[in-house]
Amino acid sequence: MIKNNPIIYHKTYIEEAIEYKKVLQILGYNYITCQLRCKVITAFFSYLESLEIYDLKQIKPKTIDHYYIHKKKKKSFN
Repeated sequence: MIKNNPIIYHKTYIEEAIEYKKVLQILGYNYITCQLRCKVITAFFSYLESLEIYDLKQIKPKTIDHYYIHKKKKKSFN
């Protein structure tokens, strides 16, 4: 089991995460891979929520760049 999953609250992101997991399962990914990939997408959605971005159409390339910078900084403190 994967620990320390970020939590998402916005209905759209919850629904997208559930659909993403279903697609992975349909494509035949194993359980652990599905869990890990869902953790990644959930972390990204959680980050978007922290920026008060609640519509996927609002995501810009710069948003994704900032997310990766955020992740790198977070890793350097672990």
